[in-house]
Amino acid sequence: MSVTDFLRQCPLLLESDILSLSSKFWVSQNKLIDRELALKHKVSPKAGLVLQRLMDMVLFADLQQFSQQAQLKPNELQAILGFLNSIGALRVSRNSQLHTVQVLLWHALHGVFYAPICRRKPATPLAVAEGCLRASLSFTVASFACATLLCLSGAFAWFSIGSFCAIFTATFLLSLTLHELAHGYFARAPQESQPVVLQVGTRLSLLHQPLHWPQEIASSITGPLVGVITCLGAALLWQQFISIFWQSCLLGILSITHAGALFPQYSDGKSLATALKERKCLK
Repeated sequence: MSVTDFLRQCPLLLESDILSLSSKFWVSQNKLIDRELALKHKVSPKAGLVLQRLMDMVLFADLQQFSQQAQLKPNELQAILGFLNSIGALRVSRNSQLHTVQVLLWHALHGVFYAPICRRKPATPLAVAEGCLRASLSFTVASFACATLLCLSGAFAWFSIGSFCAIFTATFLLSLTLHELAHGYFARAPQESQPVVLQVGTRLSLLHQPLHWPQEIASSITGPLVGVITCLGAALLWQQFISIFWQSCLLGILSITHAGALFPQYSDGKSLATALKERKCLK
């Protein structure tokens, strides 16, 4: 990820917010050590000073003053905090959530948006399912809102469209969960290490130790494949027992969201392209 990407990952921070580094991380000699995944992230000396300061709880206002003394520009501090947020290493404690929501809404009215604070948990099946549910909350709300409007218009009966909407949402959540669990299986296989699930707003990803190219290729392909099979299976079952063709088609169309993950601009596609390049270089 570039500096610009890390800037985009920086959440809204108020001067009264208390920041700290997650207990799953340690700072040593300009290296950020992920103790949960046994990963080391090399950082610049100035960033190392900020990370050392975050080992203890600190007010964001005090951290800004500290960064100025360390000759860090405001956007450099934001990039560091955005990087920490992108890997689930940043902890934020707030006195008033209501005030934060008010500031977010005010900035949104002026076209300024912020990344949510990342949630990080070990990638157990339950944690992955919870992450999928949180990440797809806006999709779920939109689905039921559309169903309600269709019912109010008199186009469909409440039970008919309501039951389909429930199955449609459940299929999406199940396929997304199985998609991520398939990734997690290959991420855990090489060294029996436990990957972690990261959920930032509508984005969901697994963070794990680097894989050898055969495992990376298998992981990149299997995740979307499992999602596609789940959606198409649900469409066939719905057509078999309910026999409403347009509803079955909508369930089948969900598979596109999984197949599309293999495009190069998305995470699975990027991982696949990187693994194929590594395979080519080793030949």
